[in-house]
Amino acid sequence: MRYSTGYPVTLSDTADIRAGDVSDGLHIGTPGDGTLSVIMSDGKQLDLVGITAGYHPLAVKRVRTTGTGCSNVRALKF
Repeated sequence: MRYSTGYPVTLSDTADIRAGDVSDGLHIGTPGDGTLSVIMSDGKQLDLVGITAGYHPLAVKRVRTTGTGCSNVRALKF
């Protein structure tokens, strides 16, 4: 996959990564305890365990504070 841009994600239980935006992928810089809680593009919550550092092709609109142990998260766009 080849992304054209990206931006830092602020973890939040209430605010989307950017108003009206959905990521084409996420880059995890620091996996921490390997947990990631996101709101997917369809609005459903997904809790992932075992997340590693690197690129993940996830279409998300929010990365939740609650349930996320990862840090240095970046949203990626094609």
